[in-house]
Amino acid sequence: MAINLNTQAVIQSARSAYTPAEGEFGLAGYIEAVGAISQGLTLRKKAADELKSSVKKLSIPTDMAAVTGMVGTIQNNVIDGNTSLEDGTNQVKSIAFDVKNVIPKINARLATIEENGLSGSVSPIDENYILGLRLGELDNPVKIKDGITGEEMEISTFYQQGTDGNLLVLDTDGVTYVRPNVLLAKLENMGTIEDRKPVNDILTKFIGSTFDSGENSKFPASKDATLTAIETAMENKNVKYSFLLDNPKGFKVTDQNGVLKTEKWSEHYIESGLKGLKIKVNGVEVDAKEYYDAELKKYTSKEQKDKAQAIILNQLMEGDTNLDEDIDNFLAKIVKHKEPLEKTFNPIVSNPTSSTNFKIKGKLTASQAQDLSVIQDIESVIEKARVNENKQLTSFTAMGGQVELVQAEDDPNFYYFRKNMYGAEGPEKRYSVDFKLKGTSPASFQKVMAQVMIEAESGVTFGTKVYNHYMEHLNTLIQ
Repeated sequence: MAINLNTQAVIQSARSAYTPAEGEFGLAGYIEAVGAISQGLTLRKKAADELKSSVKKLSIPTDMAAVTGMVGTIQNNVIDGNTSLEDGTNQVKSIAFDVKNVIPKINARLATIEENGLSGSVSPIDENYILGLRLGELDNPVKIKDGITGEEMEISTFYQQGTDGNLLVLDTDGVTYVRPNVLLAKLENMGTIEDRKPVNDILTKFIGSTFDSGENSKFPASKDATLTAIETAMENKNVKYSFLLDNPKGFKVTDQNGVLKTEKWSEHYIESGLKGLKIKVNGVEVDAKEYYDAELKKYTSKEQKDKAQAIILNQLMEGDTNLDEDIDNFLAKIVKHKEPLEKTFNPIVSNPTSSTNFKIKGKLTASQAQDLSVIQDIESVIEKARVNENKQLTSFTAMGGQVELVQAEDDPNFYYFRKNMYGAEGPEKRYSVDFKLKGTSPASFQKVMAQVMIEAESGVTFGTKVYNHYMEHLNTLIQ
């Protein structure tokens, strides 16, 4: 935050309305004066809200008595020769145009303001004007006498006729008069709470999303698209200021650890701007942030506190040459909560096989798990036969009984694999040649195991991940 406070005019207007004008015009004086402004505006808004039920809609006075009187004055000036017929006609046309085209637009804009609510970005002076309209304070009629008939009539002080004969209306300062189109432009420039919607919609959609980590994560693209869309939306100043000032409750974000966070612009901005700043209060140097917090705690009304905070923030933001950078940092905090954590995987490692201690890492598909099961079964039956000391037990089954490991007839140290016939008669289907099992290491019959894996029904498929890893493993045993 890089602020340049020009607070003297605001402080003077606030104190002239609510408190004696005294004290220094610094940040401390400004915070103090804002208390008076916020208190006055809060009380006036409350009174206006109470009247709302009895008022159909916010509008400027539509009593045309004043306008009729102006037209009569123009006519008299033409008759008396003080104004040419052409000028008089143009003046009447101008008034008619304003009444028919501009005044309705003013009332339409006021209706929108009434419906959507004034933004916290609207200045206290402008807000006071709107509240004055709602309270009927700007339509105090006065009695005048008609210059020709002598008849008394009431006209609204909201309207006045310019020296050029044109229609004038009371300006937002409540003192001067301007053309209706000037007032309309000022009203259209007043932000409403609804102005926050474009950015709110973009941000809440992002907050509601979940993102996975890894190369295919959608987080980077979504983050970039979101921040770009927000930046575009905030090219409209009313949108930008409403987003920042009309979300006093902040944004709730559940981070990737499942922790609910609340990020508020007011806290972020004040913390970053006033942190470490020293100011003088009654000649004594104090911490600006501590003073700010202490002053806000004095407000017993939440409405007054929110209003005071909005006025202070708005003033600080107006003079902040680094505002966009501060906004970027605020949005970055919110975005950071949604950044997916890098997943840490504990590698899945299979149990070692009983004969060769073969293991494979990683999550396996169903077919890969089946391949590994075949290897484990074949090695298990080999190891069982190798350590067997029961001379009567000469055959062992594997793969659910489909494969049989049988002792050779000529030498009890030799075995071979065959298809299990389950006692049925028929030609023997061998899966291997005879190989010496007893008194040897697994490395000596690794080719046999590889052959059985492929030859046996429901065995391991040649060239698969598990097959290739297993063959590499067996080759290391030979070396």
